[in-house]
Amino acid sequence: MLLKLKFKEVNYSCQDYLVNSDNEPVHIEHFKYEVEGEDTKGIAFCHHISYEFDPDETKNTPILFRGYMHFEGTFNNYHGSFLAQEDGVCNPSGRQTRGSIVDANDELVMMTGSYEYHFETPFCFDKEQKLQTDRSRDKLVEVVFDVEV
Repeated sequence: MLLKLKFKEVNYSCQDYLVNSDNEPVHIEHFKYEVEGEDTKGIAFCHHISYEFDPDETKNTPILFRGYMHFEGTFNNYHGSFLAQEDGVCNPSGRQTRGSIVDANDELVMMTGSYEYHFETPFCFDKEQKLQTDRSRDKLVEVVFDVEV
């Protein structure tokens, strides 16, 4: 079953860490979303670790990330929570994310499937290699789930 949901960002934070002698950064990002859709309402928390892939002088190289999303609430009229693994890529044209359900409980215990979404917000690094985004856009994003509950 395909299910389109709206994710509204209500909180975002990012911490930058330098991880080696070449000062290549790793970023820890935290997102909180209010989720709404047909017969669906809840809160989703996303946590990502992101890093530059093949950094170069232009700072326009892709940023890869991996993490997870934890949803709590009512999903397609079923109450419970689920955990999904997420991965994707950020570049100056936006952020593409794919996720797969890895665990669920309560009435969602049999849930399986995947989803994807795309932000059009550009992501890049500044001169100090800190992750910069235009947080004024994309506060609401549509997420398409292909799941069985």
